[in-house]
Amino acid sequence: MIQIVDGKLVKNIIPKRFQDSHKGSYGTVAVICGSKDMPGASRLVSRGAYAAGAGLVKSFAGESFASYLKTDIPEVIVKEVYESLFNTFSEDLYMETENEIGVKDIIVFGCGVGQNVDLESAAEDLVINNCNTLIIDGDGINLLKNNPEILLENKGIIILTPHPKEFSRITGHSVEYILRNKEDCVRDFAMKYNVYLLLKGKGTIISDPEGNLWLNNSGNSSLSKGGTGDVLSGFIAGFAAQGASPLESMIVASYLHGKAGEMASEELSEYCVMASDLIKFLPNAIKVLQGDE
Repeated sequence: MIQIVDGKLVKNIIPKRFQDSHKGSYGTVAVICGSKDMPGASRLVSRGAYAAGAGLVKSFAGESFASYLKTDIPEVIVKEVYESLFNTFSEDLYMETENEIGVKDIIVFGCGVGQNVDLESAAEDLVINNCNTLIIDGDGINLLKNNPEILLENKGIIILTPHPKEFSRITGHSVEYILRNKEDCVRDFAMKYNVYLLLKGKGTIISDPEGNLWLNNSGNSSLSKGGTGDVLSGFIAGFAAQGASPLESMIVASYLHGKAGEMASEELSEYCVMASDLIKFLPNAIKVLQGDE
């Protein structure tokens, strides 16, 4: 049986805010995303996490795009690392980040990092050493396609957020097969590899590791653009940093992500919405959810 995600459900599980609080009350998100060619991926994830309510966001950036982030997002703590971290990752990936990432921090990995053999090895190292909640999206998922079994060695919590093509690569099923059998494919993978899984697209399917399923129908064609998945990863991380469970974070983020797209479309049309507009319209979606508008 699949459960439907609606406003009532989301309103009941969205993290609460308190007047007697500080940035430490709402958690930290560590972003390991972007590259020289795709610095915007880190930008969108970081902005998304802050917009969703995270108390602090740290972005690990190669030398080629760290200055861009420092200028573009003054709220983000930019941790500049060796360029090799984002070109090859080499053996420095875990060593570069472990002293900067707290045991309760939410980690987002993979958006816009690129793909090569060295990156595959580094992605596996990150999964093996992970004791946090680790959100893997985009290239991060592609990097695991040759060895998905590595997911079973994870010691923490993993959330995967593929679109159908990325899911095809990591499962070996064709996109057509996945779209015909979405519920079974998502459930089977989540249970087999003990992960939380969100399959993006029209009718987003979410599964927990026990195989329980949720369906989110918010959103429209405005989400069919580059960068919107990066924003979603940021939203999930932001809600998780505030204390929402992995499942709650996925449900709340996917619903509000879709609603932000719908609201942006009302003003801009479905043609003209950009990924960054979803961050701009998230406050409207939250206000409507809470009954403030």
